Parts: sequence; C-alpha cells; structure tokens
Amino acid sequence: MIFGEMLSSIAEADFRYFGVQFYLEDLLDAPVDLVTEKALRPELRPSIEQEAIYV
Repeated sequence: MIFGEMLSSIAEADFRYFGVQFYLEDLLDAPVDLVTEKALRPELRPSIEQEAIYV
C-alpha cells in the first residue's frame, strides 16, 4: 500500500525532526526553533541569521 508507506515515512521524518529539536532543547536548556533552508523565507533570513547559534 503506497499511501500507507508514504504516511509512515512522513511520520518517521516528523519524529526525527522533533526528536532533534527536543534533544537540543534539553541539552541547551533553552527553546530551540529548527528550520530547513527551503522553509526559511528570504525576507526573514537576515534577522534569523543574526540570532542563529550554530551547533
């Protein structure tokens, strides 16, 4: 079933994404916002890059 496999893959990717976010929040003891390059809006990029902390 392709649809079921696709939903499973999406759920697995979401789990990994939020797993990384929660891991970093625990490690840094601070809120963390994760964003992919594709999701970053061009007009917001300069201000986000100024506040970014690269780990």
